[in-house]
Amino acid sequence: MGASFTDVPGGTANWSFSGGTNYNDAVGSVAIDISKANASINVTGYTGVYDAAAHGATGTATGVGGVNLSAGLNLGASFTDVPGGTANWTFSGGTNYNDAVGSVAIDISKANASINVTGYTGVYDAAAHGATGTATGVGGADLSAGLDLGASFTDVPGGTANWTFSGGTNYNDAAGSVAIDISKATPSINWSNPAAITYGTALGATQLNATASVPGSFIYTPAAGTILTAGSHTLTVNFSPSDATNYDNASAQVQITVNPWAFSGFRQPVDNLPTVNRVKAGSAIPVKFSLSGNKGLNIFYSGYPKSTAINCDTQASLDDIETTVTAGSSSLSYDALADQYNYVWKTEASWAGTCRQLTVKLMDGTLHQANFKFTK
Repeated sequence: MGASFTDVPGGTANWSFSGGTNYNDAVGSVAIDISKANASINVTGYTGVYDAAAHGATGTATGVGGVNLSAGLNLGASFTDVPGGTANWTFSGGTNYNDAVGSVAIDISKANASINVTGYTGVYDAAAHGATGTATGVGGADLSAGLDLGASFTDVPGGTANWTFSGGTNYNDAAGSVAIDISKATPSINWSNPAAITYGTALGATQLNATASVPGSFIYTPAAGTILTAGSHTLTVNFSPSDATNYDNASAQVQITVNPWAFSGFRQPVDNLPTVNRVKAGSAIPVKFSLSGNKGLNIFYSGYPKSTAINCDTQASLDDIETTVTAGSSSLSYDALADQYNYVWKTEASWAGTCRQLTVKLMDGTLHQANFKFTK
């Protein structure tokens, strides 16, 4: 029968016939023609989101009987960046298969960057404040160069930072807003407790000398020029900053001690407590004392001196019965040579057999008392 052929293009089968005893021998040739087959080729493109990896076509080439011909399949170009491209594939069939070509799309879409933008909350500090943030891509890639954080603000109340992100080739653009909240600052006030003063000293710059960390105006209570009674007093200052936009009002307090006049105690003929002075009812009693210098004649508090009825045995007040006799300075004089005040207390004859307490209240707020028993 001659030769057999498997591969393309086949060949010539040279046949021969042996006739034996009764037949003539014979020979001849015939063509065995085998043409190339088409391989089964399956090529697929790609559709996906940018992930920083290269992507191309995938495919297989299969021959007769399922033989794997993929070694002859060239899948074409791969693509990493958006938008991808076209993969032009080729198949080299070799001896027995037809060559083939084709194209598939490699579609890569933009990814969303991971964007974290934070606003600001704080107290005014004269510095500009804005948003802070980061933009991160696939695999932790730093994309912050494409992030515009928007406006910064210095003054109260702040504002809105409108941020934008430019994604470039492989990332989607993005935008958003965050609040920049700036609250008013509180000025610091420096004011130390002033040194003690003596009654009669008007409040002035020596005592009312607060300073603040920013420019502004001060209002003092009590005001400058006030004369305080003896004792401990609270001074208050209210501060209004010139920059009311960025600073709150503030206040502060200090303590000041006002020393009383240097009262000498009652001088003769009046004895001080607890002694009870025995005097004749209706007599004029010279009440003498020193204040360590001439303080003028306006030294008595309004309504004083006054006297109160007391129990002669216990010295306790009797039903708050008070009598003001020649109160004020009409009966008051000052002896400069003796540095002594002399107040003439005119008593009543009707007080015979009773006891009274004389109270001298001075303008400095201090009280000075002496007890008396009246005889006929």
